[in-house]
Amino acid sequence: MGKCPSCNDQNPKKNTEKNIQNTKELPMSEKVRNLTKSLVRHASNGFDNTSVEVREERRNICLGCPHMIDSGLLIACQQCGCFIDTKIAWSSEQCPIGLWGKDVPTKGLTDNDDENVPES
Repeated sequence: MGKCPSCNDQNPKKNTEKNIQNTKELPMSEKVRNLTKSLVRHASNGFDNTSVEVREERRNICLGCPHMIDSGLLIACQQCGCFIDTKIAWSSEQCPIGLWGKDVPTKGLTDNDDENVPES
């Protein structure tokens, strides 16, 4: 995998149960805010989902990312707090560190419209 664009780690390792304790978890308020923003984008995009092929591609990228946390039950992103299986399925979503983008142009909100989502 190359250099991580978020932390500049040259040889990143996946965050598994063994090294989760070394990761900094986002506060719950930040996770709720990120989820709210994602839900608004998803709804504004007509609840459009990605194809199975796009989900597989996104999932493979996430599974190789050093910011992926696999607790054994759920796989989450350390950067945004989202559950990977949900985030990769929504066409309006993109990786918080730019490893994959939106599947199709959104029908409603743009990235700048996140400012319209109320602060927690």
